[in-house]
Amino acid sequence: MYKRKKDKIRPASQQHTGGIKPEGSENWKKLLIGLQYPENKKYLWLIPKFSDIERGSRLTPERIEKLKIRKGVKKEEREVLMEVLFSREKGIAFDFTEKGIFKPEVEPRHVIPTIAHEPCQIANFRVPKALEGEVIKIIRKKFVERCCGPYRNSWFLVPKKDKGYRLINAAQRLNAVSIKDASLPLSAEEYREDFSGFPVLCLLDLFSGYDQMALAEICRDLTSFQTPLGVLRMTTLPQGYTNGVQVFDRVMKKILKDQISAKREKPFIDDVGVKPPTTSLFLDSSGKPIEVAPGIRRYILKAILSIDKVMADIERAGGTL
Repeated sequence: MYKRKKDKIRPASQQHTGGIKPEGSENWKKLLIGLQYPENKKYLWLIPKFSDIERGSRLTPERIEKLKIRKGVKKEEREVLMEVLFSREKGIAFDFTEKGIFKPEVEPRHVIPTIAHEPCQIANFRVPKALEGEVIKIIRKKFVERCCGPYRNSWFLVPKKDKGYRLINAAQRLNAVSIKDASLPLSAEEYREDFSGFPVLCLLDLFSGYDQMALAEICRDLTSFQTPLGVLRMTTLPQGYTNGVQVFDRVMKKILKDQISAKREKPFIDDVGVKPPTTSLFLDSSGKPIEVAPGIRRYILKAILSIDKVMADIERAGGTL
């Protein structure tokens, strides 16, 4: 444990000067809807492809093989889903070279709001020598740049489920002088209730979500930390920043507001749950699933159309799943 509960740092409850509010346009989608390629003649109900990425450049046969699709999905339904994924291919990432970043029309680079304070320099936590190579590997993937400012935060590693590590900026001193963002993301209970009773669900995960939210240059020095490669600073939203969850949650709700309103999905920070907009009208009078085309059940198609709309909004906003 790098800090005990009694040592928890709380941000400053102070008003922004001049009543600052989040920037970016609520009509960002209208601003970004541009060229759309010819509609798919076989599946007219799908959103047309609007990127110029070459088909199959990211969704290679090897990657498609790893897709987790339940066994009950029919061949015809799987074909519709794959067509959606190929149309939305630019919004899918498998490594950091393919990762997107939210466009300024949606949300300009985030400025960390702080009260007046003196810059601080904090000593690092000790990291075992055996992990130094792992640290360098993580830093090379991070969106960082060299700096020479007056700040230095400590950092530490947290084990990930895939047996790797996540580097966390232990920005306790920064958090103590940050102005509190009092907005609240959903609780797990609220999130769960929205998905009960649906016959099919989908979960989409943003690829390294915080790294898709750019930081304004004016506040990047606040995130500086000492590494084996020298003093570096973050160029994207740092994990460990007290308002990070609120900032990211706000941006995701802005991007997906149309789909939230239509009850197709609900974001839980960087995890996006997707469902059909309703549980009704899926069965005929004899209790069998209604088909809208040979081999395509209505409730599966409704779920796929929800996925298409959610992925299209995230892709238009510059994000990647």
